[in-house]
Amino acid sequence: MEQETYPGSATSLFLQWAIEAIPVPTLMIDRAMVIRCWNPAIEHSTGVERLDALGRCIDSELFLPWLEMVRFVEWVMQGYAENIRERFSRRNLVQGRIHPEGWECELPLRLMGEDRDVELYAAPIRDGGGSVLGAILTMRDVGERKHLIDQLLHAQKMETLGTLIAGVAHEINNPVNLLLYNLPLFEKLWKDILPELSNCAASDPDRRFGGLPVHFLVNNVPTLISDMNLAATRIAKIVSGLKSYSRFSDAGERVPFDLNQAVENALRLAQSTLRGRKITLKAELNPELPSLVGNLHSIEQVILNLVINAAQAIDHAEGRIHLQTDVRSDGYMVLTVSDNGKGIDPAIAGRIFDPFVTNKQNSGGTGLGLSVSFNIVQSHGGIIRFKTQQEVGTTFQVLFPVGEKRPIHRILVVDDDPLIRDLLADILLSQRSCKIEEASNGIEACIRIGTFRPDLLVLDLFMPEMNGLEVCRVIRNDPELANLKILVVTGHSAHGSLDEIRRMGKTDVLFKPFDIQEFLKKVDNILAE
Repeated sequence: MEQETYPGSATSLFLQWAIEAIPVPTLMIDRAMVIRCWNPAIEHSTGVERLDALGRCIDSELFLPWLEMVRFVEWVMQGYAENIRERFSRRNLVQGRIHPEGWECELPLRLMGEDRDVELYAAPIRDGGGSVLGAILTMRDVGERKHLIDQLLHAQKMETLGTLIAGVAHEINNPVNLLLYNLPLFEKLWKDILPELSNCAASDPDRRFGGLPVHFLVNNVPTLISDMNLAATRIAKIVSGLKSYSRFSDAGERVPFDLNQAVENALRLAQSTLRGRKITLKAELNPELPSLVGNLHSIEQVILNLVINAAQAIDHAEGRIHLQTDVRSDGYMVLTVSDNGKGIDPAIAGRIFDPFVTNKQNSGGTGLGLSVSFNIVQSHGGIIRFKTQQEVGTTFQVLFPVGEKRPIHRILVVDDDPLIRDLLADILLSQRSCKIEEASNGIEACIRIGTFRPDLLVLDLFMPEMNGLEVCRVIRNDPELANLKILVVTGHSAHGSLDEIRRMGKTDVLFKPFDIQEFLKKVDNILAE
């Protein structure tokens, strides 16, 4: 590595190493506009190799795809702030501000074949006398930051919505309670009046009350009272579900009960929805299930919601809904509800557990069923998750802890290859009871670690923007993350960075290729330590 790489007096090998270690894409040019530094992070971001960039003039043909960035760097170095403001702001390509040292802005750039919003910071490099020796520029993809801001705003909206729901539920609760209190009184009055009506009908067959003949009242009023009672009770349950959503807990009595019984009860309630539809319903219930401690009616509601959703997703004449209960070796009881319907619309698939998210508004859907179910399951210490495929069907899995409650581990899977990332996540979801999040590069992983707080990080070694070794360094230098366990997955068994990774502690390595059981055993051993 050459020592004389940077302009002016800042030519130490230490400085060169420091800039190359920065995970932010960074370049430096001298006063002749020749590139003197092109660190690994900018290699990953632009796809231009370091050896191809060093020694080239920044306005050469190699950098034509980033012409706006090139002009931006040139003008910052030359101090043409007004040119920058006029050219970029007038064309609405940049939003930025002047600093005493340079200019910060945002530009749309095409990097690695994709259009990205990139935050740039450029500043002139000066000597002790104030003469310009060159310029330094850093760039950062702000798409992920915008996504996190959107998530924060969404979380705030959900919190406000929870407060609104609690208030609405309270207001509905009062008139519903009035109905439930008065209906039994009305039913008792009806039973007392019925003999008098019968006598009246015997003496005057044409006598009418409210325009209705007596025989009609005798035959139908009990059914009307029963239907009103059922409707009021149903509203009360919905209100209870709304209040449960707003509290993220259910207030029902918790007693041991049989999950199979809850499934059978829910299926009886679902018969009116399934009647007349060409749907084959199959239930495989494990008779050896242990008791589940919780609220029977709440779990019935969850199962009923899943079955009705499955039925509404089937729009053909060969519909199938399959329910299954079982106990897994990791101490969780699992309920599976599968259908061969049209699948969940990708536009809402990531938000189906949010309230009022539905694509069935035209058929009366409220979007509350799955959000209430999600919170009921969570309040029982369980997990609810799903897999869906358009025009193939959807499978929901609900897991409940039984016996000694085991921890639900949180695992972050990081790999720039979406096929490998999805494979590892699917293995963990299908074979272990855990919460999974994914990241496609090292920078995204560092951001998600701060919000997700995983128990285990499954980490690829070679990734763009920030590799696995750099992620490990960031984690081990943060006292709050000192105990985070890391499993590095790589196909390069002899790479020199692995020795440094192992020396960091709480870090293990698994070499590709590996089989599923080997991977799961390694994960189990790490989490059990």
